[in-house]
Amino acid sequence: MRLFSKSDQLLRKMEYISDQRGIINRYINEGKNWNLHLENTKKYIINSTKTKNKENVAILGSGWLLDLPLSFLNENFKTIYLVDIYHPRQIKI
Repeated sequence: MRLFSKSDQLLRKMEYISDQRGIINRYINEGKNWNLHLENTKKYIINSTKTKNKENVAILGSGWLLDLPLSFLNENFKTIYLVDIYHPRQIKI
């Protein structure tokens, strides 16, 4: 029995999954230092979407969702598409 799919094996070989783990570990350990960046990114997204069609929005490279204003997006768009090569299982619904 195979524990990982071929795509999971490829992502591990590319070290993509370990990179994502590294991001969340740095955030956990240094989150206070990331807050300004995350807030600036959220503000940029909010300001960029104010004049856009409010039906659908796609976020490419959504990862851990750390820098996304999800409440705002949920309130302002009918459908939100979160796209990433590999979504951490902790954020999957």
